[in-house]
Amino acid sequence: RNAERLLDMIIALSQAQADGDKNSDGNSDLVDKVLGVDGNAALTNLIDSYLLPCLANDGGSNEQHVASSSSTSSTISTGSSTSKPTNGNATAWSNAIKNALRVHEKMYRLLRDNTNGLAEDALVWNSTLNVLSKLCVVLSQGRGLDDGDAKVELADALNASVMGMVGGKDRHHLMSNELTVDNIIKVMEAMLCEVERRYYDDNDVELMPDVCTYNTVIGTIARYHATENDGLKRIERYVQRMEMVEDGGESTVGEEEDEEDEVEKVKHQASSSHHYPATCPPDVVTYNSLLYVHSSLAARPFHGEKGNAASLASSHSNDAADVLRSMEERYVRTNRPDVQPDTISYATVLHSYANVGNAKAAQRILDHMETLSQSSEWKGRVEPNTICFNSTLHALSKSKE
Repeated sequence: RNAERLLDMIIALSQAQADGDKNSDGNSDLVDKVLGVDGNAALTNLIDSYLLPCLANDGGSNEQHVASSSSTSSTISTGSSTSKPTNGNATAWSNAIKNALRVHEKMYRLLRDNTNGLAEDALVWNSTLNVLSKLCVVLSQGRGLDDGDAKVELADALNASVMGMVGGKDRHHLMSNELTVDNIIKVMEAMLCEVERRYYDDNDVELMPDVCTYNTVIGTIARYHATENDGLKRIERYVQRMEMVEDGGESTVGEEEDEEDEVEKVKHQASSSHHYPATCPPDVVTYNSLLYVHSSLAARPFHGEKGNAASLASSHSNDAADVLRSMEERYVRTNRPDVQPDTISYATVLHSYANVGNAKAAQRILDHMETLSQSSEWKGRVEPNTICFNSTLHALSKSKE
């Protein structure tokens, strides 16, 4: 609150100078001197600080946003976190999001003010996507928004702060009667399209989407569409686009598509605004979100779908293992530390094998983890934990061998 009061004071003094107030001499460039340092980190960090109640009460979510000039923004997010506002803290979540949106509106006004030197950058877009991702958590639970007025108030805050970053055809999703998880995800995807467009068309390097930009969108899709084939296909397409940045047009994800998948892909491309290449390769967070969806699909019942249910589930667990192998290969080939699989990667594949009762495959993954953990290159990065051993035990208990 004190930081926001300081922000209000800076805005007021700068406005007074712009209006010709003689008592405000020397404040004309106050916004640039105080807020225009290290990109827009001061403003975006204030927004993120209002979201701390979401992190403190998120039941184990592993997300971290760091803003700096040297690294625009990095996110650690498995895509598999199950953070949920409980009855006790749902109001705190809702208030945190409204507070963050209030600061976002002030930031947006400053960015549109030609009397200062502030300009949009990737930090601004990443911070906005982070707010929307947290909003999806609240909307998915419904708690704290049972009152219609509360939803209208939240929609008003969204329209005041985010509307300018969303294309006209997607703005109706921000209305109170349209405020759903699916619609917010559509807004997030539309924002990603827009920032890609502006980066390429306007040649604005400050707006270049980074891996955090993609991971926030991908992680949100994974969280709420993990048990849907549509969610898997959407994430695979993002990963394919990101892999092409590094591979020059080749992708190791979702290579086998039947005729029906190809039709769906054409439909998606026809309705999608993604006409531009991705701007960065995937990292371990990107792949962990994809692994999470495969694991979730391996665990769900396949009622009414073509093929044997057990076969479909087993296929997804094998697909997860294929993704993990491609991560290992990419790490060896590129020597990029940020794509090196971690304990979460292996634990997710272990869990997928446990879901289908494939004890041999689960034991093989666990043994592989133990071998890696003895290597200096992997020590501290991959360590079998209680979850891994429990998943292996679960696989053994479900196995008919």
